[in-house]
Amino acid sequence: MVPLLTACSDFCEHYQIDTFPGFINTKLMYLMPDIVDMPEISVDPASLVLYYSVLYHGSLMISDETRRQEGTLERKMYICCLRAIPAWERQAAKTKTDLIAAILLMRAALQQCDFEFSWKMYKLVCQCVQTLNMHKIDQSFPGIFMSPELLSDGADHHRKGLWGLVLVELFFRLLHDKPATMTANLTEWRVNLPWLNSDPGLTEHVVPTLAFLVKSRLTFLLLRFFDIFSEDTQDKNSVVDSIEGLCGEIEDLFEEWSLGDSIAKHEDNSAHWWMLYDLMITGYSSVMVMIYKIAALKSDTSGTPCTADDVPVTPLSVNTARRILDLARLSLGRYPSPATASYEFGAFRCYVAYGCMVKHLSSSDPTEPGSTAAKDLKLLEHVAHSMSVIAETDQDLLPLARTLHDLNEGIHASWKEKAGGNDGMTGEENSQD
Repeated sequence: MVPLLTACSDFCEHYQIDTFPGFINTKLMYLMPDIVDMPEISVDPASLVLYYSVLYHGSLMISDETRRQEGTLERKMYICCLRAIPAWERQAAKTKTDLIAAILLMRAALQQCDFEFSWKMYKLVCQCVQTLNMHKIDQSFPGIFMSPELLSDGADHHRKGLWGLVLVELFFRLLHDKPATMTANLTEWRVNLPWLNSDPGLTEHVVPTLAFLVKSRLTFLLLRFFDIFSEDTQDKNSVVDSIEGLCGEIEDLFEEWSLGDSIAKHEDNSAHWWMLYDLMITGYSSVMVMIYKIAALKSDTSGTPCTADDVPVTPLSVNTARRILDLARLSLGRYPSPATASYEFGAFRCYVAYGCMVKHLSSSDPTEPGSTAAKDLKLLEHVAHSMSVIAETDQDLLPLARTLHDLNEGIHASWKEKAGGNDGMTGEENSQD
């Protein structure tokens, strides 16, 4: 019971969901541990699914000591979610509770590499939005007689949540090749961007406001990416130039708003840390997909075959891979759980960035002046070590952990061969002897 209470408390106090947080009845969630097993009380199926989803996400933040004592609590809670779904689906009326439960389940399924179920939950979210008529919240705008509700904080939370769902769909479309659903009919939307009128003196508003500003800009950049491909153009070189420009804009966006520094600054606030982290990993993973699209377009022009997930080694791809791997290092070190590992290598396909960096280092010479090869290899080894530690608690991750280790050993072997049988140390390391 204690770990469940802790997980519930951790979620309600620290997990800052950025889409429709007001739809969660936190008072009910705190009561659920005491009433969920009472035969005299019948719990609404939607509330039960929401409760288990809350426990799942809250369990991701429990201490390592509790995790060792309880095992993979998040996995147990995810199974509870799945068991509660049949009764929920039979009675789902697409209410606000159904909506927020589907959002949390969608995220949980991504972390469990259950992509088809996650996509199913996203489609349910879209159905709830339409049933609740939330996609037309501003249909009377502009107008002489505007409802006061449109100027309320609640309406702004709805706007922010709806635009957040657009980015979620773009993530599915880019990284998992899903069709357009909500974004297929954006012209039917009547949802403005929210007002940013929070008190600058309230520090709790700083990160959410920063994240929303960057997220909004990233959303429009990714929408432009799909617009480029929807245009009927025969000039593939111009398409390549446009996509490369978008990649540069995403990099500049993160640099301009100093997201990397903000993550380091908010290490003590789990909610804000995850908010910024999720934004950055989404952006850089999207760039990696764009790089593959560029390679595919060039392949069509040159006739050279381009294999899926085989990203070419270029300065842009190596820099993007480095960014993704550094984010993976941070998350795996901060939350060493199977869910985090699956999130990185499943949902965000970190293996593509890993493979790109391995290919780059295998052909690099660490003794060259100014080479970052040794530092990059340490980054790979850090990620591989974190995966090995996590794999000790989840046997399903062992093959991946071993593969990462073998790839790193292959880099060492190639460097040793290039050095003519020496110990493969870099010039910088040799100079210290």
